[in-house]
Amino acid sequence: MVSKTLQNICWEIYKHVQVWVQDNPYIDPEDMCGACGIVSYVLFKVLKRRGHSPKFVLIQTESGFSNHCYVMMNGKIFDLSARQFKQRGKQVDILIDKKDGYFKKIPQLKKYNVILENIKAIKEINTSWEGQSPILYKSKIEYLVRKLSNI
Repeated sequence: MVSKTLQNICWEIYKHVQVWVQDNPYIDPEDMCGACGIVSYVLFKVLKRRGHSPKFVLIQTESGFSNHCYVMMNGKIFDLSARQFKQRGKQVDILIDKKDGYFKKIPQLKKYNVILENIKAIKEINTSWEGQSPILYKSKIEYLVRKLSNI
């Protein structure tokens, strides 16, 4: 079970980033497609600051054409941009589930492989993901991380 505080933190991140990316041509603010690296990075930073041990995960198709990021912690995947994928069952904006449940709800991601984690994954999205890098929102991220770390 995920605490109500952590659920609220996830929603706060989602809502803030959705506003930040309104004018970004590389990101769809309606379904958050393209924002996975940003929302995952913010969540990763907040969780670290709150004393947890999350993993920032970058997955990729075998061809390397498609990528996705999420955070793993305590056997659960936290995907704050899940709405971009066709899901089995009820369509949700944010998906927090055990690994098996997550891939059952978003089966197309079963074809992806973990390629990088934590600092290496973060460096990759900051250098290779034009328009979708957390660096573009550095000061906003720093403010939000400070704010959410004290809830």
